[in-house]
Amino acid sequence: MNTWPPGEGEMARRIRSMNWATTPLGPIEHWPQSLRTALDMVLAMSRPASLFWDPGHIQLYNDAYVAIAQDRHPTLLGAPVAEGWPDAYEVAIRPVIEASRKGRSTRLTDYAVTLQTVDGGTEERVFTVDWSPVRDEAGAVAGSLMLAMEVTERRRAERSLRDSEARHRLLVGSWAQAVWEADPNGVVIADSPSWRPYTGQALEGWLGYGWVNAIHPDDRAYAEQQWREAVAARSLVNAEFRLRSPDGGWRWTNVRAAPVPDAGGIIEKWVGMNIDIDARKRAEMALQEGEERQAFLLKLSDALRLIADPIEIQKTATRLLGEQIQASRVFYVLVEEDEDTATILANYTSGVSARLGRYSLSAFSSFAAGEWRSGRTASTDDVDADPRFGEIERAAYASVSTRAGFGLPLIKGGRLVALLGVNQSTPRHWTDDEKELAREVAERTWAAVERTRAETALRRSEERLRALFESIDEGFSEMQVILDEEGHVVDWLHLALNGNFSRVTGIPDITGRLASEVFPNLEGEWFRRMDLAYRTGEPQRFETELAELGRWFDNYITRLGGEDDKRVFGVFGDITERKLAERTLRESEEQQAFLLKLSDALRGEVEPRQIERTALDLLASHLSLDRAYITTSDYGKGETEVPVEVQRIDLPSLVGVFPHSEFPESASLVNDGTLVIEDVAKTTQLSGRNRQSFNAIKIGSLIGVGLRKGDSDIFWTLAAAMSGPRKWTSGEVHLMEQAAERVLAAIARASAEAALRQSEERFRQFAQASASGLWIRNAETLAMEYVSPAVGAIYGVESEAFLGDVQRWAALIVPEDREAALQHMERALHGEPAVHEFRIRQPNDQAFRWIRNTDFPLMGHDGAVERIGGIAEDVTEAKLAVEHQGVLLAELQHRVRNIMAMIRSMALRTADGAVDIEDYRSLLEGRLMALARVQVLLTREANAGGSLRDIIASEVGAQAHGGDQFEIEGPDIRLSPKAVEVLTLAFHELATNALKYGALSTPQGRLRVSWAPFEKRDCTWLALDWSEESAPQQPKPTRRGFGSDLIEGRIPYELGGSGKVVIEPHGAHCRLEFPLNDGESILETDAPAPARLLGGTLDMTDAPDLTGWRVLVVEDDYYMAGDTAAALRGAGAEVLGPCPGEEATFELLKSSTPTHAILDLNLGGGGARFEIAHALRDQGVPFIFLTGYDPEVIPAELVDVVRLQKPVAFRKIVEAISRL
Repeated sequence: MNTWPPGEGEMARRIRSMNWATTPLGPIEHWPQSLRTALDMVLAMSRPASLFWDPGHIQLYNDAYVAIAQDRHPTLLGAPVAEGWPDAYEVAIRPVIEASRKGRSTRLTDYAVTLQTVDGGTEERVFTVDWSPVRDEAGAVAGSLMLAMEVTERRRAERSLRDSEARHRLLVGSWAQAVWEADPNGVVIADSPSWRPYTGQALEGWLGYGWVNAIHPDDRAYAEQQWREAVAARSLVNAEFRLRSPDGGWRWTNVRAAPVPDAGGIIEKWVGMNIDIDARKRAEMALQEGEERQAFLLKLSDALRLIADPIEIQKTATRLLGEQIQASRVFYVLVEEDEDTATILANYTSGVSARLGRYSLSAFSSFAAGEWRSGRTASTDDVDADPRFGEIERAAYASVSTRAGFGLPLIKGGRLVALLGVNQSTPRHWTDDEKELAREVAERTWAAVERTRAETALRRSEERLRALFESIDEGFSEMQVILDEEGHVVDWLHLALNGNFSRVTGIPDITGRLASEVFPNLEGEWFRRMDLAYRTGEPQRFETELAELGRWFDNYITRLGGEDDKRVFGVFGDITERKLAERTLRESEEQQAFLLKLSDALRGEVEPRQIERTALDLLASHLSLDRAYITTSDYGKGETEVPVEVQRIDLPSLVGVFPHSEFPESASLVNDGTLVIEDVAKTTQLSGRNRQSFNAIKIGSLIGVGLRKGDSDIFWTLAAAMSGPRKWTSGEVHLMEQAAERVLAAIARASAEAALRQSEERFRQFAQASASGLWIRNAETLAMEYVSPAVGAIYGVESEAFLGDVQRWAALIVPEDREAALQHMERALHGEPAVHEFRIRQPNDQAFRWIRNTDFPLMGHDGAVERIGGIAEDVTEAKLAVEHQGVLLAELQHRVRNIMAMIRSMALRTADGAVDIEDYRSLLEGRLMALARVQVLLTREANAGGSLRDIIASEVGAQAHGGDQFEIEGPDIRLSPKAVEVLTLAFHELATNALKYGALSTPQGRLRVSWAPFEKRDCTWLALDWSEESAPQQPKPTRRGFGSDLIEGRIPYELGGSGKVVIEPHGAHCRLEFPLNDGESILETDAPAPARLLGGTLDMTDAPDLTGWRVLVVEDDYYMAGDTAAALRGAGAEVLGPCPGEEATFELLKSSTPTHAILDLNLGGGGARFEIAHALRDQGVPFIFLTGYDPEVIPAELVDVVRLQKPVAFRKIVEAISRL
């Protein structure tokens, strides 16, 4: 069992019994000697102490520390400090431990920390702690020593602090002054380094009995006696006397010495110390002198207080001072404004003559006079020996028996006004205490003199005031206050009244009567003001109402005498009229404030019923009503409804409908104006039935304000009611009337706003659903204020992008249309609606769109244009549709015109080959039907051409006896519109011929049609064979018919290929070859404007003679080209061509030069072309245009060219050529 650390204390036992092997310190027997030594010191200490040892700052502490640990004990023992004190570790403990590790000591004085308590709360505890580093055997810091003192409880802290400070002063004083030793006989045999600096003695002067020489001569005998008595009695020395200080002066010291005996009780030496008590001794002497001075000054004040004469005051003051300081002469001087002329009215003398009368201060001493004017004391101990005085000044002082003296100036308002002089007939040193005492006397003499003068002036003033108060219009009263034991005013007696008191106050003469008697219910404010006026001397002005009189007064109360004078004067003015006016104004302001509050509250409500309820709540609260309600009366129905009310919780509800028969008078009286009833039970305005009805619903008084609601017969009433009688003020009635108007206005406003919201919501829904854009602009700035979603869709931007500056909208309009669009808006500004169109360019896809705007003015209440409204429509598609409709109409007209031209040619050629009229009809009908089938095919396929197989099958199938009579073989070929047109007619002619004369004329006949594509001249061509077998024998044709001309003439001309028909015994054989190029049918058009020229003939009789002319004909229609060429030849011209296209034309021009030319503008489709025209103009060949186009398609450089519109009479062509 461990025997260390020794001791029976609690902590020593706990440390011995604890298993330290489980802690960072390890087994106790292995602890280093430095830790053991430090712990022995801590356990031996009587004050709280604790060690914190590394590693981990493990805490060990003594028994005294347990009081600090409190409920943390004993768990703190052996625990790291961070775990034991987590709530104080970071803020207080860790910083000082870190300082200890660095070898520094730390003191924390009155350091407050917040610690946790057992119950989970916190408490603030205050400590004073000293932290010091503890080093190990190698000199390194191994831990920290903390000496702690808890100073939490203030009283204990204060007592402990005083004890600590006393001990501290003793300790510091002991070490700061002298400590010494002497032999048993008091002989100093050893040096004292502290004695010599304290007394200024050298070592040789200190040794032996030299210390006696450092004692003040007056105290030396006393000191030696105290020492000898102590040595003789072997007792302690405790004596006080003065010692010399190093500066040559004297300081009071307290000598304490004690004998030190040896083991046998024999005194070996004396040990002593000197404690400096100079400050205390001087303070005690000053206190004694101060007490004597205060006794004198008290005596002076008592003497002066009883004197009312200024001269007597001066005599008494100078006498008492002279006797106190035993001066030869004391005098009080009054200094005039020149600060040199002085008057002495009284003085005290002892053994010298008096000094009374007027003097010049400068005559005695110009030096002293200058000091006094500057507010400084002038003093001399001996005039004759003082170099500041000249011979004349010394003679002046000698004449008044003065060798020493001083003068104390009194400066008031920056000027020397008085002087207290003290003279001595012999030289004398004046102490500071004597001068300070004289200053006190001077000030008190001045104050007493001024007091007597003020009291004299006051008496005279009171006499004048009394005469004045007798003449003033206000009431005046002189009163004497009555005090309680504590000196406070509890009543007052009216001593005197002026003549106007009764008139102003309306109170009869109350002289000699107490206030409590006259006014038993007087308010406490009167007593408080009277008390303040009397005790402080400060005037009191206040306003009060005397309820007994029903009047208001403006009161002015003051104490005119001193503190002992119990008289108080009062002036009273009747301000009843002003107070009533103020009350009226205040009520008006309160009403206005309430009405403003009411308006603000109602402004936020949107429902009429809630407006009424809010108003009733505010009125009931403001007027302290038992009930507030609203009625609507329908006099046609004879009933009144109460839709809403607020009432006291114990009152019955009025909500419901009441017949007018129950309230006959009140229902009608409210129509005549505001109904005010102060007592339902006593009013004569109501019948018994009406009063009974009011009593039944607990209404004893009321205000009813009726207003007509709109233009209807409904009468609306706002009512305020009490369950009992109430005297309604005019202000309350007016407030109800104002409130009623505001409530009804708010209801009208809410209804209008509700209608407006509904209208706006309908408008919003309409705007949201409208495909047209709706917008509104500010008329003054043109800034956009509203746009519907459709506007954004129309313009291709977000709708919000238009809000604001008009230029945001204008920027989207194409520059050419922008100015016109803005000008149309100006029309709306002048009150005229405007419909206009303009183009925009959408930012999102850069597309151009046509917009139709309808602008119209929106007028304000004054009829002026406030805003501009508008409707925006995207009419791009409509404009395109109109344009397309025109194109379609023109195309239809052109197509009909071309068909008619072809029919004309077919009719002419059919007539040439017909045997008779029936044959002519049959041939023409078949050809027209074929032409119709071409028309159907081209329009059905949208001018995309057609299938070769379908064309052949359609034409042959219509003529054959059955499907087995013909055979069609070849790939599926898509023909161009031009090829469809020509080949359909060709196949019709072949099929018709086969039906009449060939293979289809007999059931045994067979027809085979085959085709195949092939390449020729870098182009795909088509070869087609039409072969008939088993046809009846027919004679060989003697002339070329329509079909042969079509196949052998038109196909090569219009398709650029070749065609050949051979009539053999077994039937016809046809071979067609042509390139598969794109080409437009004559039934197609680029929609030129329709031509209105009709008719035409190939008979050129009487036509102009064109003999010798070489006319180039360029026309892609075979029949038109042939007819034109025939007409020209008939007029004698040589025809070059005709040429179906540009390629053939330019090839011909290489070898032949025409003199004139006729040009078709639409060669092979694709629109008007002018390459041939430019080439002929370059060669100087005149020409005319033969076209279906309007003049607008012709370029400017060719507008002078003669243009003939198809179809045209061939004679006109000849005539036009002849005029070139």
